[in-house]
Amino acid sequence: MDKSCEVFKTRRTEIQQRSHFALMTDERLAQVTVLSRDPEIEGFDNSKFVFTDITFDATDQDRTVVVREVDGTLRTATPEEHDRMNRTYYEKPNRPVFPPPVFEDPYLEDALNRREHEFVLDWACWFFEPDDPAYVKLVQRVFDRVIEKGDFDVLHSTRHFGTMVFYLALNGNIPPLLNFFGARGRLHDCANLVRLQKTLHPDWRFVINSGDTDLKIVTDFVKQVVKSEGETEVAKGEHTTRKERRGRFWKKSEKDPSKKED
Repeated sequence: MDKSCEVFKTRRTEIQQRSHFALMTDERLAQVTVLSRDPEIEGFDNSKFVFTDITFDATDQDRTVVVREVDGTLRTATPEEHDRMNRTYYEKPNRPVFPPPVFEDPYLEDALNRREHEFVLDWACWFFEPDDPAYVKLVQRVFDRVIEKGDFDVLHSTRHFGTMVFYLALNGNIPPLLNFFGARGRLHDCANLVRLQKTLHPDWRFVINSGDTDLKIVTDFVKQVVKSEGETEVAKGEHTTRKERRGRFWKKSEKDPSKKED
């Protein structure tokens, strides 16, 4: 399961147990369910008909929306169709029926180049449902851009920073953020980031004892990463000094092992 951009929420259960966080919003599948096939009405009209439940107590999430195809097939709506009908019948300010152009290139690329990541994410949270495939794709694009550029300041102190931290920890990619915290002398935040990854990945082969200090946790993690990269480089036939390895242990080597140095 791709754990990217999951939303966490406490869940109330009948069984008495310790509070925990559960994944509540897996990305919705685009699959539809065929409810009936009625070939006798095929070609009745050259447009599809969309039927939307406007019952007072229906919510945007559980509202029934079905589509009658031109060939007579009656099916459930796709996530995009479902959300578009919600936006059509239940308007909200700054939430048009169709997605704003800023969510697609070249406007998205231009917004990111102008460091308007927070503006894009704020509008995406308002416009999309959290399990909308388009929302998941957009958030991943923005987060990956931040990680690629190492520009964590652009989301720091915003409501999206915590989500990005979870995104990194869930996908086992915390070194870039550790570099960001480490460069600012935030040892405690570095240690907490390693603790978070261990919490989310209990089977991760990294031991954290209850009495370990922040410095020991971070030091042990760095040693593990350096050792892991060193073993990978040896397997590729690369020979680098320990000093060189330390200088780039967060980055993948782009060197072609088949080429010999002079």
